[in-house]
Amino acid sequence: MESMVPFMPMITGSFINTTCAASAAVQGSGVVYAAYGPQGRFLYEGKGMVDEQTGSPWARRGAKKVLVSQYGGKTRAKERLEYTRQAHPKAQAEWFEAAKKADEKAWIHLVKETAGGGKRG
Repeated sequence: MESMVPFMPMITGSFINTTCAASAAVQGSGVVYAAYGPQGRFLYEGKGMVDEQTGSPWARRGAKKVLVSQYGGKTRAKERLEYTRQAHPKAQAEWFEAAKKADEKAWIHLVKETAGGGKRG
């Protein structure tokens, strides 16, 4: 989780805090949430989503959201999200993959250490 945070979009920090709390709740189970909450999917994928009926990024309460590419009408919403990089200069879509690329060797070392050093027998 800590490896992903620098790559996650951040304005107020509430999305990161929610995602960290969800991951902490399942700690030890092998599950880590890369993105949590109602906004998690579209933020992680980096794809714009709009209200299915109005085409607005601000959906009505209870409304279904669809990808901009799936919306049949006209909308000014963008197909790909643009992340603000003021707080996190490395913010991007699919931040788990970016964190894995940056820290994969450290992750493997930590897993081996936790599992007994990778020694058999």
